[in-house]
Amino acid sequence: MRRRHRYIPVGGTSPIGILGHINGALELADQIENGEMPTPSTIVLPLGSGGTCAGMILGLGIAGLSSIEVVGARVGPRLFANERRVRSLARNTARMIGRLTGENPVTAAGPRLRVVHHVYGGAYGRPLQRSRAAAKVLHEALSLRLDETYSAKAWTAAMDEPFAAGPVLFWLTFDPKCLTS
Repeated sequence: MRRRHRYIPVGGTSPIGILGHINGALELADQIENGEMPTPSTIVLPLGSGGTCAGMILGLGIAGLSSIEVVGARVGPRLFANERRVRSLARNTARMIGRLTGENPVTAAGPRLRVVHHVYGGAYGRPLQRSRAAAKVLHEALSLRLDETYSAKAWTAAMDEPFAAGPVLFWLTFDPKCLTS
């Protein structure tokens, strides 16, 4: 019996998977346009394999919301959790969209991406005591649970962002633990 080997990229992120994050950014744009929420100055989200960040910057660029800064709270090693990888994923996804639709999404003028490193625990999956404490405050206030690997670290990074420039949006990536108490 001959076995086939397949390569799965770190985190399994791919242009097809990134389409869902683009849709999330476009849904956010609709909420802003409809007056359901103010335009954030900053969106903070976890940066692991880069798919969520890539989809967000591409989606915001498509929606014409390039003034919003995307902050990726690094939760993985710099080798794959970095701005260069995120931009590459966004370009590859834009090319795929172009091939499939004949339309070329705007990528060059996309939103600013800033990666923050102070919430990385030194190894993938290693929790931070500071993030546990911040997540506990959120849970007590809203009964919302955050996972320690991604969301609690991004929440900590969001709490560290200055609010002087405008609203900071914490982008909670789905984790089924959030649904249980």
